[in-house]
Amino acid sequence: MIEYKKVHNCYIMGNEDIFLHYISRIYKRGELMGFIIWVLVGMLFIMRGIYCINSKKEVPFGFWANAKTAPIEVKNIKAYNKALGKLWCAYGFFFILLGIPLLGEQNSPLIIISVIGAILEVIIVMAVYTIKIEGKYRKK
Repeated sequence: MIEYKKVHNCYIMGNEDIFLHYISRIYKRGELMGFIIWVLVGMLFIMRGIYCINSKKEVPFGFWANAKTAPIEVKNIKAYNKALGKLWCAYGFFFILLGIPLLGEQNSPLIIISVIGAILEVIIVMAVYTIKIEGKYRKK
């Protein structure tokens, strides 16, 4: 005889079904859609970083306003592009992590974590680029 548990006015079989039921409830309410869009944006940053790391071009990539070339003269172009790619990958990864509060309930005050976190992350990325990467690879 199979025993059923009552969860959220639904009868389900076991622990696996509890997880699936919870995921289906999130999907039905639409909270998952915002998180999926947030993750896709983060993945775009990660793809940009991977492109910079694996690029065979002898042109330094730009950072500001998504410029095609850097407005600075660079000593070691491959190392500069690799450092910039790592920065973009790290940005995308932490951007995705900041989207986790979007999985909560709608109109949750936890969204403040995502918004303020994204703003602080942008400021940190600009500082790291200006101080570390540009300072290290700029021709003097």
